[in-house]
Amino acid sequence: MNTEADRLYFLHTCGWDPAPGERVLSYFVRYTDGSSSEIPIRNGNEIGSWWGGPANNARIAVESSNAVRNPIWLFCFRWKNPHPEKPIRSLDMVSANGPGVPAIVAVTAETRNSKN
Repeated sequence: MNTEADRLYFLHTCGWDPAPGERVLSYFVRYTDGSSSEIPIRNGNEIGSWWGGPANNARIAVESSNAVRNPIWLFCFRWKNPHPEKPIRSLDMVSANGPGVPAIVAVTAETRNSKN
């Protein structure tokens, strides 16, 4: 990435209905100075179920249907970077290896203050 960001937006969902509050995955933001920040993603908080289910800290970003279920959802979770002055080198996505199966569709970086 090699970019500074005030916020990151994660478009994701999960399958197999993990218990509310159960960790589905973690994102690890790796900065160019070697430090990192972990973002724990828990069912019902930062992510919700593909087949519907609340996510208190994320919003439904895409609602659709498939042959089995109507609706199906993708959620957008916004994370405020605690170190917006540090360039982000990379982003790791690590499953919690529990019953919930994460599906990550996109990640977008937002920078409010341009240096130009």
